[in-house]
Amino acid sequence: MDNIDKIEIRISGISNNMQLFIVPSTMKLYVKGKIKDIDKEWLEKLLSIICKWDYEYVDDSVIDAETFKVRIYTSSGVDEYFGCGKYPNNYPLFINLVKGVYGENK
Repeated sequence: MDNIDKIEIRISGISNNMQLFIVPSTMKLYVKGKIKDIDKEWLEKLLSIICKWDYEYVDDSVIDAETFKVRIYTSSGVDEYFGCGKYPNNYPLFINLVKGVYGENK
């Protein structure tokens, strides 16, 4: 967590359109033009979910699929995770966690 500069999360689809920016060094989350405080446990949970992902999940046969993109910026570069129509097994945990801070608890 110490070497992460910023985390960018974008989710778009028919039922979800979310964009969040997280700055771990300040424990701040930027969403819908507002700044929210986050706690270390929330951030650790988010990262524990994402660290189990492959970098890409795509199913081109799904029409109007929800897409997600997560970028983790560090001093050594950027890790990017992307999905469209196909998702990691723990994606529901990710969505619920993100919706909790976004203001849309499922």
